[in-house]
Amino acid sequence: MSLPDLFVLLVLVLLLTIALALTVVGSGLMLGTRASDKAQSSAAPLALLNRQWRIERGIYRHHRLAGLLTIAAAAFFFFKTWHFGLLEPARLSDTWRLTILLLAVGNLFNLVIGLVLLLRPSRLKPVENLSNRWIEVDVQEMLRERPRLRGTLIVLISLVCAAGFGAFLLILLRF
Repeated sequence: MSLPDLFVLLVLVLLLTIALALTVVGSGLMLGTRASDKAQSSAAPLALLNRQWRIERGIYRHHRLAGLLTIAAAAFFFFKTWHFGLLEPARLSDTWRLTILLLAVGNLFNLVIGLVLLLRPSRLKPVENLSNRWIEVDVQEMLRERPRLRGTLIVLISLVCAAGFGAFLLILLRF
């Protein structure tokens, strides 16, 4: 499989993910409770999206394992991309150079976070306090009150599916 084929496959997977996410959000209106059923609004299917998921206790309890896994994931990235020429980027196009550079910077950040998790997880407390602010958004109510937004979501889902289908046809036709 060549590099352009991998790129098109990545785009197809990305389009499928976006289409599924938009479909889940859009279909929440159909599966949700009626406007008169305000008493049972906590049982709505989209209530799982509006719930806080606390994972800190598990990460802090097993901080060495979490740190090692984070370091291993970043090291695996560098191991797998070393042959792309991180040190001699002239072989790659500008787009791939920028992509690999951004991923390398992100994985360097992952290495630092993994080391902090491995050695001193308490140093992440200020970051955790900043990131644990909760903003509640009622997606069902927002979409129910705004029919134009709902229509825009439907059009966006259709465009994403059409783009994915078009890219798939181009691959099949080898155009």
